[in-house]
Amino acid sequence: MEQVDNYFLSTFIHELLNAINGINSVAQILEETSELETEDVEESASDLIDLTGRATKLINKLRIITNPNRTLSSTKICLNELINNMLPIKGQIPNSLKFTIAPPLSTAHMVPEELFNGFIEPLIYVLLHSDDDAFKSKLTISISGNEIQKPALVLKTSDKTCFKHLDNLNKIENQLVATSRYGFELKMLFYMMSTYGVEMNYSESAKHAELLVCFP
Repeated sequence: MEQVDNYFLSTFIHELLNAINGINSVAQILEETSELETEDVEESASDLIDLTGRATKLINKLRIITNPNRTLSSTKICLNELINNMLPIKGQIPNSLKFTIAPPLSTAHMVPEELFNGFIEPLIYVLLHSDDDAFKSKLTISISGNEIQKPALVLKTSDKTCFKHLDNLNKIENQLVATSRYGFELKMLFYMMSTYGVEMNYSESAKHAELLVCFP
């Protein structure tokens, strides 16, 4: 793969430091447990779990783009189960943003779990957010399978701006990568495609935009 660029790494370090600083802050609060109510301790513990989860996800992203052998040797799981496990659950995104799966995806196609998750997680972030990292105001995304031999997903949406950067990932502005999670996730998709041969094909019709994602 191409060498990981400084803009991507600077954002990675910034996000990781934010998570670590948050963990440190919560740890300092928990040091004074004798002065805290049970509810406060439980809330701090929940924050700690969230922050360590964020840090772990970031480290896994770096592993995925620097250690392909480890990623490709992860457990293979059927596409149907993988996408259901990755979709946001109630409370994670605004109610105005919705995913639908129709028809059920094939259970025959198997993909390494870390490869799938490493690609779909940034893709979902990009689809749900604008380039200033704000959630889109209203959006419905339909996900279906595709009758080809490769494991593949088809994502359709009436909001064509969702895909505006995805057909030209090799020309992402460095400033966008260095200053936003949105740009960071776009660069992650670029590295995934370069490293693993994941393919994305974008098309438009009068009613919707469509993205075909094919896994090797």
